[in-house]
Amino acid sequence: MTAERKGDDGKMQHHAPLIDRTGRTLDRGIIVGVAGPIAAGKSTASLFLAGLGAIEIDVDALAHQLLHEPEVIRELVEAFGEDVLDAWGRPDRWKLGRRAFADERSISELNRILHPRLIERLEEEIRIAREQGVMLVVNAALLFEMGLDEFCDYIITIVADPDVREHRAITKRGWPRGEMARRESYHLPLEEKLRKSDFIVENNGSYDELQRKLAEIYKEILDGEKSQDQPQERGGEEER
Repeated sequence: MTAERKGDDGKMQHHAPLIDRTGRTLDRGIIVGVAGPIAAGKSTASLFLAGLGAIEIDVDALAHQLLHEPEVIRELVEAFGEDVLDAWGRPDRWKLGRRAFADERSISELNRILHPRLIERLEEEIRIAREQGVMLVVNAALLFEMGLDEFCDYIITIVADPDVREHRAITKRGWPRGEMARRESYHLPLEEKLRKSDFIVENNGSYDELQRKLAEIYKEILDGEKSQDQPQERGGEEER
């Protein structure tokens, strides 16, 4: 028996139910949150876990979809003005980001518009994953800020040095220097997120290193061998 789910392209995707180490089919699924600071590699990690057999939900992609809904556009214009729209009347993500991250009141207003809608959609995806006995990976930059950690059985936090992350933000996202730090000033402190994590993965190196660490974690989750006492760290070369 396989579980079916409609993907972002509208096509049905088939996922086999998870089998635990005793050979029994899991009857409630596993929800894995992937968190971390900006440009640490959350999306790369989530997609790799999806390649191992999980279903991946990108919360940022869901938010991008919401920006096309007429009611959301109306509320955004009321909150931030028409200058956050592009020439076609759609929210310009860069302009919206600049306005929303201008101060705490503005970011709270953006969160008020988007977060309840995002949580509603995620709750439905989680319900389906539980029913079908599959692993659902929730890729969310604001996993803890949105309270999504409460839905997760395991949390993997991806970390990387600030200079590495800033270089990625500049070269891959086209952000100006300092934009990453400005936005992160509105996030929970990283130390607090790490305390709430089950696995901490350092991602300063190669993609092969990241794959190796994540494959080990994936197996540990399926085998139920995660320590209940403290986060397990996947660091650099010294662990090889």
